Amino acid sequence: MNKNRKFNLIDRKELKGQSKTIKRIEDNKPVEVIRSKRTTYFSTLEVILIMILSILFGSVIGVIFSLTKYNYLDSSDKNLQEFISTYNSIVNNYYNKVNKDELIDSAINGMVNSLDDPYSTYMDESETDDFNDSISGYYDGVGITITVDGDNIKIVDIIHDSPADKAGMKKGDIIVKVNDINITKDNFNIMRDTISNADNKKIKFLVNRDGNEMTFNIKKDRIVIDSVFSDIKDNNIGYLEITSFYANTGDQFEKKLNELEKENISSLIIDLRDNPGGHLNQVNRVVEPFFKKGVVIYQVESNNKKTKIKTTKKDSRKYPVVILINENTASAAEIVAACFDDNYSDITLVGKKTYGKGTIQKEVNLTSGSSYKYTTDRWLTSKGKWLNRGTTGGLDPDIELERYDLNDLNNTDLQLQKAISILNEKNS
Repeated sequence: MNKNRKFNLIDRKELKGQSKTIKRIEDNKPVEVIRSKRTTYFSTLEVILIMILSILFGSVIGVIFSLTKYNYLDSSDKNLQEFISTYNSIVNNYYNKVNKDELIDSAINGMVNSLDDPYSTYMDESETDDFNDSISGYYDGVGITITVDGDNIKIVDIIHDSPADKAGMKKGDIIVKVNDINITKDNFNIMRDTISNADNKKIKFLVNRDGNEMTFNIKKDRIVIDSVFSDIKDNNIGYLEITSFYANTGDQFEKKLNELEKENISSLIIDLRDNPGGHLNQVNRVVEPFFKKGVVIYQVESNNKKTKIKTTKKDSRKYPVVILINENTASAAEIVAACFDDNYSDITLVGKKTYGKGTIQKEVNLTSGSSYKYTTDRWLTSKGKWLNRGTTGGLDPDIELERYDLNDLNNTDLQLQKAISILNEKNS
């Protein structure tokens, strides 16, 4: 087992329901079904008439619906008939009991994998929970990150102001027991399940700190994940690092930007290195403060139809901006960098060529708790370029530079230093 593996301890809630919920990862707008209750009384004759009318009406609507939006589900489709026939044959004739949910999930898994698309994937219930938590920007837990260190489970990070932080747990603590259950590298998932199922109950942690055992009783809480970090460099150069695009990244970015500008920054560095992307709708929140209304941020291409996504606010900045990028800058992060590169008056890109993920995925949640996501669209830069890893590649920097000099024992961040140098020269 990899000794350096890290795990974020997050609470997972089952999202099982009676109907499927489909949402775009990029806009995070689930389809909501709202039901209202009402009591009405009818006579027997009225009930019969209503039933007849309902059947006729339902049949007509069903035919129209099938012939328009979902005509590809026509029962005459030989492939669909063969699938249904196989399903029925296995369910009815297999010598042992068959789990129908697992059978369907496996079929969906096979269909998605057959697309031969690295971004179209099937996720089981646990993976679905992890994925949804990873892009939401928050989770319910105690606020610790652990790693497998030899035979031990070691805390390597604690979120500031989290329940664990407030209780007094520290980095380096070795978790010995959770609710009196011994925790080792072979069963640390028990700790995760315990936290997930704790609800309003306190969780008992026994840790070893420098040879001394200590007990903490902690109740989990809502943990907000920080994805934007700020600083002020020499000569009033503002610095904003965006580590990912969570559902709350836009709020954090606007708050940090306003705080920096209250300090009268002369210019700005936006660090998008190692940013894998995330919620596409958060791109607008990051970009709009810098551009006037009507600027094309990016384009979405679907079935040869292009839709331009434009800024909607009357706002703009004019100070010099440097954006740091590298080979792990992807998706939403690439859109931000490309929008600045195409439209901002004083912009310099420093670093390495970006990853080149030019596609958009849709996530479909299944009633079993699992889900799948598949590619539905391509995104293009505001000038219409497709940044795709397999064809055109990613976004090129204006100044190509490695991050570190391998011979430098101090690990000086050369890209950041170059950005500061560029802005100092512009501000002089």
